[in-house]
Amino acid sequence: MIPDNIKEYFKSDSCTFDFKKQIVPEYKHPHELVNWILYSSGWPYFPVSLPNAPYLEMLKEAQALEPLFNPHRIDTDIPSEYSNKGWSSLCLHGESWNKTDHWASYEENKSKTQKDIIYDWCEEITDLCPTTTKYFKEQFPYESYDRLRFMYLAPGGYIQQHVDRDTSLLSPINISLNNPEGCIFRMKDLGDVPFNNNGGACLVDISNPHSVWNNSDTPRIHIIVHGVQNQKFNDIVYNSYVDLIK
Repeated sequence: MIPDNIKEYFKSDSCTFDFKKQIVPEYKHPHELVNWILYSSGWPYFPVSLPNAPYLEMLKEAQALEPLFNPHRIDTDIPSEYSNKGWSSLCLHGESWNKTDHWASYEENKSKTQKDIIYDWCEEITDLCPTTTKYFKEQFPYESYDRLRFMYLAPGGYIQQHVDRDTSLLSPINISLNNPEGCIFRMKDLGDVPFNNNGGACLVDISNPHSVWNNSDTPRIHIIVHGVQNQKFNDIVYNSYVDLIK
C-alpha cells in the first residue's frame, strides 16, 4: 500500500533541469571551473560519465548479494505514512558491512568524533563481489573512501522526502547500476534526477529535499560513494560538463 503523501509527491509532472541555460563563470583553468560546479553552482545534480565502469558485472554481483542486504533507515516508532519501505543497503567499505547509516546515528558512537571512526574494506562483502571491489580499488577516481554502499530499493518501495545535510554541494556520487522504468528520484521543485537503467552516475546535492519511489516490478540497485576525490575525478567532471553543453 502506497501512502497518500508519496502518491501526492509524485503526482505532478516531472521537470528537467536545463544546464544549458545556467550562467557559468568564465574560468581560465579547468580546475577552477570544476570547483565552481561542485561547491558554488547550486545545481541540484550533475551527470558524470565514468569511463569503463563495469555496470552490468557490478549489477549481477549486487543482485547475487540480495539476501544479505540490511534494512536502511527503517523506523518502526513513527507513523507508517512517514516511514520508508523496501530500502536496504550493504557496505563494501565502511565501519562494518551492516552499518550503512551515518556514523553519528549509532548509539555506540555517541561519545566519539568523526576522527575516531575507522573505515575499511568489508571483506565479508568484497570477497563476494570481486569485479566491483577491483573497480573501486584500482580504477575509480577517489584517493580514499568513507562509506561505499550498495543501495537497494525493492519493487513498490519508497523513500520519504528528506535532506541529508545542511550544506549545499554536489556530493556524494550516486551510481545507477540499474534504474527501472517507473523508478523516480525526485528533488522537490527541481525535477527528477536522470538516472539511466543501463548504468550511469550523477553527483547529487542532498541538501535539497528528495524522495524516491520504485513504482516498478524490478529492484533498483545503486552505489553511493563517499570519500576523497583525486585529479582524475576533476578531469571526469570537466569532460562531463563539456559533453553536457554541446
